[in-house]
Amino acid sequence: MLETIINQPDIEIIAEIHNENEIAHIVEGTQPDFLIIALDDSNQRPPLCDTLLRFIRNEDLGSRAGTE
Repeated sequence: MLETIINQPDIEIIAEIHNENEIAHIVEGTQPDFLIIALDDSNQRPPLCDTLLRFIRNEDLGSRAGTE
């Protein structure tokens, strides 16, 4: 997915985080418009997403994973 959005002139990649323990801290500090998190093997939205929603400025989330 990164390759798809990296060359878009109106999108800035703030961080690519590999350590799940760092995600909340970085999101809190940057308060991005959007956050893309990979699904785990269960294909369900990770519980961490619910915690992070309070830091995301754009409420129009494009993912429906875990809502069905």
